[in-house]
Amino acid sequence: MLPLDVVTRDGELQHVKALDVSLKTLKKMGVEGVMIDVWWGIVEREGPGTYDWTAYTQLLEMVRAAGLKLNAVMSFHACGANVGDYFEVKLPQWVLDAAKKDPDLFFTDQYGYRNPECVSLWADNAKTLEGRTPLECYRDFMTSFRDAVDDVGLTSTLSEISVGCGPCGELRYPSYPENKISPNSSQWQFPGIGEFQSYDQRALGNLARAGSKAGHIEWGGAGPHDAGGYNNLPHETGFFRAHCGSWDSEYGQFFLSWYAGALVEHGDRMLQCARGVFTPEGSNVQLAIKCAGVHWWYNSRSHAAELTAGYFNTRSGDNVPERDGYESIVKICGKHAARLNFTCAEMRDIEHPFFSRCGPEGLLRQIRAAAARHGVKVAAENAL
Repeated sequence: MLPLDVVTRDGELQHVKALDVSLKTLKKMGVEGVMIDVWWGIVEREGPGTYDWTAYTQLLEMVRAAGLKLNAVMSFHACGANVGDYFEVKLPQWVLDAAKKDPDLFFTDQYGYRNPECVSLWADNAKTLEGRTPLECYRDFMTSFRDAVDDVGLTSTLSEISVGCGPCGELRYPSYPENKISPNSSQWQFPGIGEFQSYDQRALGNLARAGSKAGHIEWGGAGPHDAGGYNNLPHETGFFRAHCGSWDSEYGQFFLSWYAGALVEHGDRMLQCARGVFTPEGSNVQLAIKCAGVHWWYNSRSHAAELTAGYFNTRSGDNVPERDGYESIVKICGKHAARLNFTCAEMRDIEHPFFSRCGPEGLLRQIRAAAARHGVKVAAENAL
């Protein structure tokens, strides 16, 4: 992965000489290619539909000249609030301005904190961004990137397009925001369980319809009342505790199925959108999405941190069966011939405190097993 700030917020490629030497050195070492974040907040900073690809096409030319390939990450999220973020890139200002008029563009927690890291998946089809929906904005961005690369004859240098689907470019909810930018707002610390992000008005409306359809309108009023806060531990909550927790109930299964299902549907829409742009007949560009390695509390019964992140992955309870929360994600990758990029591949269980029940090794085995069943390739990424 190239440095986060290889392209400045003003759209300038920096440290060009050092970058050129580094790329050529990587080639001599046997490296096949590099990865770069293509920031929405940089490219479309001047206004909706106004794209500046100059720095990225310049970088592509340098990568080609070095004999390397490029994995381009369509980064529709902000940078600067999470672990390892030493560079700040906000969403385009016109998106932030739209959120002032429509605050429900952003994921919202039970306390009303709206996270500006990415647009809420429940707003995917809302025409609230200067007459376009977020999905249309993502499609137009990717189409413009494809055309800009093709215009300079560098399409063959692209090896993979990784489609950003949420915070940190991962298909998940922003359930554990470190919020270094706003330290007084909903700050999470490891190994907190995080919080459900289903309190914007579009999410609540969708939940209400789901509750009505299930024949339980009382289930559709809000998220679980006993799920605790960002830094609670599972046993401190009524929802996530190992025995007689609400997750292990008919209501818990309803809510978690709805919450995780909405995330998978969003991933499906994003891959469908990217597939229409980048993979016409004869194209050799590989699509991919990233899945987060939420490994803390993996070795507990409820897998609390995974549940708030949107992965309905639990052991069997007293009343409900075991659930594989990654099977449905792998299936949409198979549907769209996409690779699954999984983080924390280098971690070992013994590297983490026992009380947090971390299980990165078991999580990786589970992901690989699900991918093997559906013929999906898995790419590994080290955790920051």
